Amino acid sequence: MAELLDYSGLYQLLADLVAKKRTATLLGRTDTNHSVMIGVGGGKIVSLICAGKRGHSAIPAIRTISALTYRLEDKAAMAGGADLPSTDDILHALRPWASVEDMADMAPPPGRLAPGQEGSGPKLCDLFSQFVGPIAPVLCSEAINAAGGLGDEARKEQVIFTLAKEIDDQAEAAHFIERARRILGGN
Repeated sequence: MAELLDYSGLYQLLADLVAKKRTATLLGRTDTNHSVMIGVGGGKIVSLICAGKRGHSAIPAIRTISALTYRLEDKAAMAGGADLPSTDDILHALRPWASVEDMADMAPPPGRLAPGQEGSGPKLCDLFSQFVGPIAPVLCSEAINAAGGLGDEARKEQVIFTLAKEIDDQAEAAHFIERARRILGGN
């Protein structure tokens, strides 16, 4: 069952999960219809995904959340990438009263983008979220990584069809393929 939280409640929930050394994954949908996934393993934040962004890049996106519906699963999703700051730094940057200076410390390392965050990757992941919900950013990033990116038509088609297989309804899958091709500038 999904519950509703405002941003302060989200921060408090994360702080409690960390303080109690819990293992859980928060899966949610923001008030602006973006997916959120935050994995906590043994009291450490191990993954951050929000609005198709991962790791460092997800922190500013999480900060823009006014409210979200969410559910907790009793396992940690490990889809955060290698550029994740320490748990203390993440909580420091996510504090509801954090300043702009706190956020500056959370910028991704220069020259590094999270997998699938170049070009049309985020738009594709947002589209996919409309069909499968909060798990979409994880599946989308994994498909992009497995294909080696979105650099050519063959890779784009591979990603599109890999994702379409995750959609149960064939008509919806066909609709996804059509819209994904438009986003990626394919056939």
